[in-house]
Amino acid sequence: MHKVLKVAVTEEKGQKFIQIVEQSHRGDAFGIKSSKFSHEFNKNTFTLLSKICPVPYRCSYFVCGSAVEYDKDICPVPSDEWLTDCLATIDAYNEYEFEE
Repeated sequence: MHKVLKVAVTEEKGQKFIQIVEQSHRGDAFGIKSSKFSHEFNKNTFTLLSKICPVPYRCSYFVCGSAVEYDKDICPVPSDEWLTDCLATIDAYNEYEFEE
């Protein structure tokens, strides 16, 4: 079974922003038998977590969770490296074959 996470990236006055536009699962149904999905590449690990609301943080991105009133939040992107790692992890998430 495939799960879906889609984001939009915009830029305004040199600042990039990220927003979740579609997320098929949340909470413990989001990841691999938990609320998280991690992707390892180039000796780095980036983690997507479905907890409360969307927030970029270090080597992770907290995606939509229990607080649905924040689902459409637009978050500033901390760095280009963070964005590259985040988008690669989202691609891996969308391609992963989850158990039903």
